[in-house]
Amino acid sequence: MDSVSSRTTVEFLGDGRAASRPAARRTPARLLALAVAGLLAASAAACGTEATGGSSGAPAGGAVPAAAASAPAHPSLTPEQARRIFNENRELQIRANRAERADRTGDRLLPAAETGLALALDRARFRLHRLRGTRPSPMRPVSNVRVYVPRQPVGWFAASYPLADGHATVILTRTSDGWKMSTSAWSEGDLPKIALDGDGYATAVGPDQVEDLRVSPRQVAAAYARYRKSAGEGQGDLFADGPHTSRFSADVQADRADLAGWFSDEFADTPAKAVYALRTADGGALTWHGLTEVQTLTRLDSLAQLQIKDPDIAALTGTRRLAGDLKVTARAAYLTHIPTASSGGQAKVLGEFFVYTNARVR
Repeated sequence: MDSVSSRTTVEFLGDGRAASRPAARRTPARLLALAVAGLLAASAAACGTEATGGSSGAPAGGAVPAAAASAPAHPSLTPEQARRIFNENRELQIRANRAERADRTGDRLLPAAETGLALALDRARFRLHRLRGTRPSPMRPVSNVRVYVPRQPVGWFAASYPLADGHATVILTRTSDGWKMSTSAWSEGDLPKIALDGDGYATAVGPDQVEDLRVSPRQVAAAYARYRKSAGEGQGDLFADGPHTSRFSADVQADRADLAGWFSDEFADTPAKAVYALRTADGGALTWHGLTEVQTLTRLDSLAQLQIKDPDIAALTGTRRLAGDLKVTARAAYLTHIPTASSGGQAKVLGEFFVYTNARVR
């Protein structure tokens, strides 16, 4: 049998946050990477809890209170305040990254800056560096930051900044212990334009708000989890082609053809509870969502063996050779644009933040 390899994972330049970019397919190609679990490892991987609306009183997942959706609301903070919060949070992340690089104590500082999925992903990322004997890249202040504060008092806001030929986007959530980053993703190219009112405020879209959208933010999160679980089979035309959809599906099918008779594989995907969305200028919604993915690779022939080339999976399993069954868990965060219902368009998965959290050979 051939080797098991994965998507190429590179660190955000000067940021210390990992960005997953699809790698060229090798045989049997992305099985333990693209297939193994799409940014963004279940609660089962002991990675923390999803963020809630915090002290703002907003429902979990960034839901928009009915009163706020039907009448003008008084914003919980100004864009200037949001920018200051972002910078302060960034400094806390830099301190944690610096501590991890210096003496492997960064995970002790992360909870001061992060919560929910973001905390789970960075804890897993630090753990992988330790297992591999590497250190995260230096993390520095960023420039050209844009903040998007919903006029509704939902208890969260978004920020974006240019990074590595694309854009990093983050959500900062108000918690009982201050403002913390709750999720993030990286995407290539430009982001859809966020709709802003005359005062510079954005409009939050509730997780279950569908109205003029093709699907609601929560529905797109659930649909994408189903898409990955089925490798795109029988999932209709909701999602546009791209590296996280059609290319993912094609790679998985090619892998399965390579492994036929030797190994079988299956996916189990669970969407994260927290979903955040902002209205875009075209009437759609830019949505941050996450999932947990578990891929199980089952050996069908007692003579079958695979070489594990992915360094993260090798570090988590403690072996480079697979001569049994393998279960790999990851968590990922995604950024997806939902079109309006009247446009006839498709949802586009723009980016992700993907980290392996657990791998076990049986």
